[in-house]
Formats: sequence, C-alpha cells, structure tokens
Amino acid sequence: MKKLFADKTKIHRISLLLGMFAVLIVAALLILPVQANAATVKLSVSKKKMYVSKTFTLSLKNADGDITWKSSKPAVAIVKDGVVTALKAGKTTISAKYKGKTYKCKITVKALKAKYDDTYKADIKLNPGLYDKEGNLVRSWSDMLYNGDIEMNENELVSFCDVRNGVILRIDDTVISIASGAFSQCELKKIIIPESVSSIGSSAFEMCVYLEQITLPASITSIQQYTFASCTGLKKIYIQSSVKEVEQGAFSNCTSLASISLPKAVKVINDWTFMNCTKLKKASISSKTTSIGMGAFKGCAILSKITIPASTKEIGNAAFDGCKKLSDKLKKQIKKINKNALTM
Repeated sequence: MKKLFADKTKIHRISLLLGMFAVLIVAALLILPVQANAATVKLSVSKKKMYVSKTFTLSLKNADGDITWKSSKPAVAIVKDGVVTALKAGKTTISAKYKGKTYKCKITVKALKAKYDDTYKADIKLNPGLYDKEGNLVRSWSDMLYNGDIEMNENELVSFCDVRNGVILRIDDTVISIASGAFSQCELKKIIIPESVSSIGSSAFEMCVYLEQITLPASITSIQQYTFASCTGLKKIYIQSSVKEVEQGAFSNCTSLASISLPKAVKVINDWTFMNCTKLKKASISSKTTSIGMGAFKGCAILSKITIPASTKEIGNAAFDGCKKLSDKLKKQIKKINKNALTM
C-alpha cells in the first residue's frame, strides 16, 4: 500500500513538473513575438556624402516586409532596392516607407573635379556622342554603323576603334565609366582620363600595342582583369594610392614595362598579374602583401629588385618561374613558402 502511495506521489510530481514546463513554453512563445516587434526599425545611416557616379547601399534594419524606396530629387540621385546612385551634384532625401512609416536619409552629392589640362594636345578631344575615325560627331545609328569608331552610351564609353597609328586622345570629364574592352586593340599612343571616370572594365586597354604610358585618376579603386594585358609598348603606368585591388593578368605580357609600384592597399597580387613582363627589373609591392598568385611574375627574366615581406604567407605555383636574376637569398625565402614557386 505504501509503495502504491509512493508511486502515485511520484506520478503527481512528474505531472506537476510537466505542467509547469508547458506553461513556460507557452509563455515564451507569447513573449518572443512581442520582443521581436519591439526591435527598433531604422535606416543604416541618416546622412551620407558621396561623389557623382558612386553608389552605396542603404538598409532598413529590423524590417522584414516590403519597403518602398524613393528619392526626393531623382536628378541628383536615384535609389533602387536600397542601392543609391549619385548622378549629379546637389542634395536629395532618400526615403524608405515601411508599414506606413517613412524613414529618411539626407544625401549630399559632390562633383568630381577632373584634374587634367584643358589645353592637352590631343588628336581627338572626346565629348559625349558618337564619333567617326576622324573625330567628327555623327548624328544617327546608321552613320555610326557605317562610319563610327567611337560609341557612347549615356555616360559610359562603350567602344573606340580608331584605325590610325598612335592616336592621342583626351576623354571629356562627363564620362563616368569605360566599358570592358572599350579600347581593346586600339592604336592609342597616349590617353588622359579625368577623375570623373570611376570604373574601367576588364580588358579595356588589352593589346593597345602603341600605348606608351598612362596615369590612372584617383577615382579608380580597382584595376580589372587583363585591363592592360599585352600592351607591349607600355613603359610607364602611374597608379594612385586609391587603388585597392589589381585583378589577374592585369599587366601580363607588357614586354616594355621596366618598373611597377603598387599602392600599399594592394595586399594580394593575383594570378598572372605580371607574367611575361620581360623587361621588368623592379617591382615595389606593399609591405603588407599577404599572397602572390600563381604565375604572378612568371617569365620576368630580369626581375632583380623585389622584397617579399614577412606578411606574405602564400606564393602560388610558378609565381617566379624563369626569374633568373633573383638573389639566392630571395629564392631561398620564396622556396621556403612554396618550393614550386620557382619552377613550372
């Protein structure tokens, strides 16, 4: 009898505990939505300064539904799904409407000032429009298809195929981007690029064999893949400190390039970046370089001045294959990181 009573008591206690546990679960389920709804909904920033042609992304924190975005002055800056694009100097307010409430961010857009000489002696001074090979503005698509060698799409330079040897070109400061392959195989000798240009596409100057030197404006932050590949006449390139990335093969086969100085912000030297730069003697790289890609300096036979910093932990296969002038000390350092970096 005592055992039966003890068993009933135990069952009663277990039932009581289970009941209390169930109550706690229900309470938690009721409280959680209230806590979630209590999270503050707000824009990621309330003020932003930006330059013409630049973009940045606004987000509405803790919002989990549809958001309606709007710019008070679309001529200054437009917005789509939170991505704001600056079009011209001025002020505008970006608003995000969510569940009946509006959240605002004040945008100030500043113009980039083109830092180049207006008296630059160019064969062609390129303003927006369509041009023929003589630099004359053409008015229609039929003219473009028949005679045109330069194509502009709004503020992007799409293509330039001048047939003359060694043309000297100056781009107007209304151009904000240069498309991929725009100058590929063009017979440019010199070109001046204004700071209004914030992006240059991949292979934009690939195989421009007459191009001797170029200065990139401070508005450029990335050199895309194969941008200057096979520019066999390129002797000098001036890269501003604004550049943070140099993609693969960017200067491969530049057989006249004697030296290169990469900005401190470029910490990764990608695959094939300087492959077959046969006259490259000196390469100045960041003291914080972390990796050197596969074949990065392959075929740079006379490269002798380069410092591999202690921060470099990775060197790709064949990165220095064929670099015969490197010191024994440098070869030893490279081999210690990757024994296959000096051979194919």
